[in-house]
Amino acid sequence: MNPVDRALRLDDIIETVENKGLLAACREILATPYGFLYIYGGSGNAKSIALKALCNHFTLKGRSPVVYIKFKRLVDLMRDSFTEGSYRQKQRASGIDDIQNLGYLDRFERLKQIKVLAIDEFDKARATEFASEFRFDFLDERYEQAVRGETITLFAANSGPAGLPNALRSRINDGRFEVVENKAGDARPGLERDPQWSFGGEK
Repeated sequence: MNPVDRALRLDDIIETVENKGLLAACREILATPYGFLYIYGGSGNAKSIALKALCNHFTLKGRSPVVYIKFKRLVDLMRDSFTEGSYRQKQRASGIDDIQNLGYLDRFERLKQIKVLAIDEFDKARATEFASEFRFDFLDERYEQAVRGETITLFAANSGPAGLPNALRSRINDGRFEVVENKAGDARPGLERDPQWSFGGEK
């Protein structure tokens, strides 16, 4: 994450009737830090901000390693392990650069060691055979770790778990975990340009 993202906190999300459930679920996983939290809802309603803010909270609490990554990048990272080339340079901002030269099994094992993993845009990756197989294998491992209280996996998606394959849906809907719909609307149309920002993101 960039410095702006690393400064995000849950308090940056203004609580409303529509996002009250989202914020309550985020506070709950901070209070009992293990398991899955699956957040879904429309675009532009702070799901990604919530994931990044949670990552920052857990980092401050010393629960490292903590990683935020989009699901498509995660799939690409694993698929790249089957190619001759090293992990693509454009992916280096993922926060898990140190595994770029490892093979698939080594990468898989390294990913399992991440204490807090936030997977954004969970429903955005193209549904290839590889992506589907990896998604189940990896999340089944994270599920086993979660029920033992070893790891936290955070998800954000536009669609709820109802559209997932039965085996994944069952694990995400485990009663020990949280699935919450963020009902807030799209805030992006109301955003305004900041005149202090110049080209390159410097004030």
